[in-house]
Amino acid sequence: MTQLSQYQKRMDKLRKAFGNKCVHCGATDQLHFDHINPATKVAAVGELATRNGFKRCYEEALKCQLICKPCHIRKSKDNGDYTTSAKYHVITWKDGRTEIVYSLDTWARENGYHDGHLRAIRRGDRKSHKGIVKVETIFTSSNTWAST
Repeated sequence: MTQLSQYQKRMDKLRKAFGNKCVHCGATDQLHFDHINPATKVAAVGELATRNGFKRCYEEALKCQLICKPCHIRKSKDNGDYTTSAKYHVITWKDGRTEIVYSLDTWARENGYHDGHLRAIRRGDRKSHKGIVKVETIFTSSNTWAST
């Protein structure tokens, strides 16, 4: 019998609390927590399950719908949010320095920043965090850079 990690236990408990099926089609595989209003997102539910207790994960999950991967992709395409291109982020500090990073969450953790604050700067809901004043998402596709 395989022992589940804390992460797996928290995610299983959350999925059960949300009915353990896709709200759109009823599928029970490849389930994601999708933020209904992305502006309310502090962090990905899965990320919180890695580093926070169940209560914090549940609070974030309350802002979400449980949705399977195919429905999530369909919803994202319908909203114009879906891309198969790689996403990068340009971080700009108060002094004008910039850095291009691939994973905003990983970069934030590794460098002592709060990923939720960086996403809030990107959305325009926050002015700065520890000297960072701008976060932009850029996409690469066929060596073409396009800012969003």
